[in-house]
Amino acid sequence: MITPEAGVPLDACLTAHDPAKSLVAGSRLIACCHPIRHDTDLGPLIAGLHGNPFQSLPVLASWFATFAGRGDSRECFMATLTTPEGIPVFALPLIRRRRGCLRSLELPFSGVIDFTTPFVRPGFSGLPSSDALWNLLRPALPEADIAVFRRMASGPMPESNPLFTHSQTQPSRFFTWRTAPLLPREARHATLSKACRKKLRRHREKFLALPGARFIIARNAGEAMPLMERLESLQGQRIREKGLDYALDCPRVRAFYRRLLVEGVEQGTTLLTGLMLGEEIISVGYAILSQDEAVYVRVASDFGPHAALTPGLLVSDAAMDAAFERGVRSFDFGMGDYRFKRELGGVANPLRDLILPLSLAGRPLASLLRVYQRCTLNPLLRGLTGRKALHPLASLPPAQE
Repeated sequence: MITPEAGVPLDACLTAHDPAKSLVAGSRLIACCHPIRHDTDLGPLIAGLHGNPFQSLPVLASWFATFAGRGDSRECFMATLTTPEGIPVFALPLIRRRRGCLRSLELPFSGVIDFTTPFVRPGFSGLPSSDALWNLLRPALPEADIAVFRRMASGPMPESNPLFTHSQTQPSRFFTWRTAPLLPREARHATLSKACRKKLRRHREKFLALPGARFIIARNAGEAMPLMERLESLQGQRIREKGLDYALDCPRVRAFYRRLLVEGVEQGTTLLTGLMLGEEIISVGYAILSQDEAVYVRVASDFGPHAALTPGLLVSDAAMDAAFERGVRSFDFGMGDYRFKRELGGVANPLRDLILPLSLAGRPLASLLRVYQRCTLNPLLRGLTGRKALHPLASLPPAQE
């Protein structure tokens, strides 16, 4: 996770974007950009579209309610493509904020969203290719000097993110760990290493043999909140023990996860699993679900007397079982190169960045950011500056059209 974005208020001379002046016809699709002033504005714009769990209506509504508005410096938009009949086929949530004296279009992150894909209509084959799609969207976008789209994911299906293969994308330093297809428990375990299968079986048996030991899944807000409080406590304690900055206790970040949990636990869009010993919660896992996809966003364990039973591994394995029972077939562990993700079958999934100038004033910054991106991926420079080596995926060549 990253720390929350720090924005600077836009000048008063920036007027509200008028979607009526932004209609551009091309490729038989119509591009438009809509200001988002309330979370209720989101639903009609993405009706019938599908994104990854981070790009789902519950997540975006929670993000908007907790990170945007109330004097916040970010302006929110939704760029869309519709058919001449008005059927939405593509949508991309955007924010506009200041980078010094320049205006930047970005994707919503704020430390709670690991990666992004657009919303697309399942089965629709009429979207232009990546560069052509951007050229179609570009005239409809709000005025800005630079577009900085970080950590774009490809998605489990080729059409999930046409911008992923834009000719100007660069490899990101970050990647996620995806298990697809997600299989039933026995079939899934058969794909794991012999050592991992043995560890899961032995540790699960030993754990369940303890008095009061059990796995739980929160079914309502009343069951979920004690698990959430324990998750926050354990995760904060663990990260501070490592001497790292902990941003997840920021009031807005905490409010985001709690709102998403309370509203989603009964609707089936959030999944909270726990390991209990009597009344003691020793491990908690938090996942976000959308249709047949899930993203594992947080996990924490009590590294006390039962640490040898790898409670984090056990609760994550249980979360995968629960997700499969709810129809999930693609399970992403999110960012972070933790051993348990590989042990449970996660395969590294590259992310890409797209940095494009939108005005003459934005060209120097776009060039600077691209060069800086290349430097952060260079093994020699990383070694000279004391940074650890990146995963091999970070050195993949740029995508081709």
